[in-house]
Order: sequence, then structure tokens, then C-alpha cells
Amino acid sequence: MKALNVILGVAVVGMLGYGGYLVYQKHLDMRDTQQLVETLHEYVRDESLYKFEQPKIKEKGKLVDPDQSYMEIPLLLDTDRAYNVYVPASTQVVTDYATYVYAVDSSFRVNVVKGVQPDNLANSMSLLDTYEYSNNVVVTKPNLKKPQEVGTLLYNDIGVVASCYDNPIAYATLLLGIGRSKTYDCSEYRAYEDEKVTKYYSSPLQIPLEENAEYTVFKPSLTDMAGATQYFYDSGELVEIAAMKGFEETRKDIEQRIGLANRSSKSYDCVYRKDESYFYGECGECTVLLIADTYNRTFAFFGIGEEARYNIALYLRSNIKY
Repeated sequence: MKALNVILGVAVVGMLGYGGYLVYQKHLDMRDTQQLVETLHEYVRDESLYKFEQPKIKEKGKLVDPDQSYMEIPLLLDTDRAYNVYVPASTQVVTDYATYVYAVDSSFRVNVVKGVQPDNLANSMSLLDTYEYSNNVVVTKPNLKKPQEVGTLLYNDIGVVASCYDNPIAYATLLLGIGRSKTYDCSEYRAYEDEKVTKYYSSPLQIPLEENAEYTVFKPSLTDMAGATQYFYDSGELVEIAAMKGFEETRKDIEQRIGLANRSSKSYDCVYRKDESYFYGECGECTVLLIADTYNRTFAFFGIGEEARYNIALYLRSNIKY
């Protein structure tokens, strides 16, 4: 009997010891991650933050041939409704796949606008010195030393305005797209969960993170104002969005943007969630993080590429309460 008690005692101590080891190991993992985050945030570099800077116009606008090998950039205009913008194939752009497309060199920009009035087209889009190019399309008058601009009404009261700065090829290509492109139903394009394919993490610490990566670390603003902050990397981009929407509505919006970016409906590769406060997902090259702030405000991070994924996962690890 004494021998049995001794064996049981040793077993209990061993189990407690192993449990303590697991707790300690988790502490080490958390400590290492937190130290990593603190260290990396000391070396935040500002060159990844993108800001569109309107150039000064040097030449009068002229008409040239468009780039026939254009790229199509989809924009989510409204729930289940999208529109493709044509841009020159050789141009580097950044976009949030919903409200804007900017050339990295600031030679042109495209913005989605609301409140467009068909009987007062130019004024409702804040365009001057224009003429009617075609039905619901106005363009800048030729030979003016000012940005070459085109505006069009697309859907309900939603339109797009494109402004080009000494970049006549971009202007011609954007104009070509406005003549050809139509709005379309994009409800089939989305990211979704598939229990047979999607891997589920129970902790952000399970998300792979390359601790020796020499990446630019971003520093989110998380402002109270609605809008987006754009980051641009050598390979990929990251958008920080303050959405004046609820958590689930924001999630649907971002998942449609992911679908448009992938040009298809695609299941998440992996997901982490915590109640309705946090949602992290990886879908192809896209990464998303949603953080509920209030009932009608949600912070969202939407990235493309490895560097964006690294930043988003790092930010999740450093801010979530375990």
C-alpha cells in the first residue's frame, strides 16, 4: 500500500511538473514574441507609408494611343457590385480594391465618388474645364496646362474620377477602360471558410512568423476618422482601414475585396478568431485582420504579399489580450 502511495505521489508530481513546464513554455513563447515586437517597433521605418503627392503640371495635355496591354484593377463599388479600371501594364499601383487606385509614382489617381448627378455631372464630381465626351462621361478640354481628368457615372449615384499628371498614356488607357468596362455582379467573388480546407489556430502564437525577417514594420494609426492608410512594399501592399461599420458587415466587405483581388471565390488557408472581437485569415497571398472597436466601428487590415502578412500577424500578436 505504501508503495502504491509512493507511485501515485510520483505520478502526480510528474504531471504537475509537466503542466508547469507547459505554462512556463507558453510564457517563454509570449515573452519572446513580446520582446520581438518591442525590438522591431524601435526600428519602424517610414518609407513603407504611401502618400499620394500631386505633382505640378509641366506640359499641356495631349492625346496619345492607350496601352493595349493594360491591367484591370477591380473596385468594389457597393455590396456585390464591382467595376474594373484600366491602367498601363508597366505601372506600379496601390489600391484598397474599393475606393481608389494610385500610381506609386503619383502620375495618376482614380477615386470612387458618390453623390454624382447625371444632369450636373462635372460639378457633382468637382471637375472644371470639361466637356461631354459621351453619355455620362466628361473629360478635360484639350491643350490645357492642368491635369487630364475624366469622370463618369457608373451605378446609382456612384462614379469614378481619374486624374493624370503629365501622363497622357495613363489618361488614354483610363479613358479606354471607361469606354469598355461595365459594372458587374461580384457576389461570387469572396473569401470563405471551408472546414475541410481551412486550418484553425487557437492562439495567434501558432501563426508562423519569421522572426529574423528584415521587413519594414508598420505603425498603425487607428484613428477615429473613417478612411484608409496605405503602405507599399517592394512586393505587395497593406491597407489599414477605419470602417464605420459593424464587425460582420466589415468582414463581408473585406472578404469581397479578397475575392476581387484573387479574381475568384477562394477558401481561407487558415483562420484565427476570438469571439467577435478579432478575426485573422490568410487566403492565397491575401491576409486580413479585423478588430472590433465599437458597435459601428471596426479596424481592418488588408494586405497582399509576405511582408504585409508578417506585419499583420506581428500586430495581432502584440495587441491581443491572451
